[in-house]
Amino acid sequence: MGLDSSTTAYVLADAVPATSRLTIVTNGLSAFEALARKPEVRGYLTGGEREEQNLSLVGALTISAFSAFHFDCSIISALGLHGESGTSESTLAQAAVKDAMARASASVVLAVDASKLQSRARVRALTLDRIDVLVTELDPADPRLDPYRSTVPRIL
Repeated sequence: MGLDSSTTAYVLADAVPATSRLTIVTNGLSAFEALARKPEVRGYLTGGEREEQNLSLVGALTISAFSAFHFDCSIISALGLHGESGTSESTLAQAAVKDAMARASASVVLAVDASKLQSRARVRALTLDRIDVLVTELDPADPRLDPYRSTVPRIL
């Protein structure tokens, strides 16, 4: 499984049961630290340049590390999600990492809270057709999710 460097990913990494026999690759320093406390989880931290803004690793080494794997699933967050332009990030480096994760994954799960809906950050990342599952805290029938229904196959 691929896991990005977001606070959402950290919460997920922290919640993984210690007895899970998962292999998880992340560029998130906090997520990796949480995984390191799980004896049965095989955790990998990508190489790369430290990006202080979100305690992550980015750059060519990070992209190369994600590209070396075949993931059943990657769980990705985003700074913004818009019905026309897809996901967006604050830096080109973060957008490139999300793209590498998505390319290595059979399935892409986008996990965002409602505050990210219909918003855009500076840099385009993933188009909606690259997202297989959208997860929010909203009820799946909430009309705020309508802009994504025609393109994203599953909304939870």
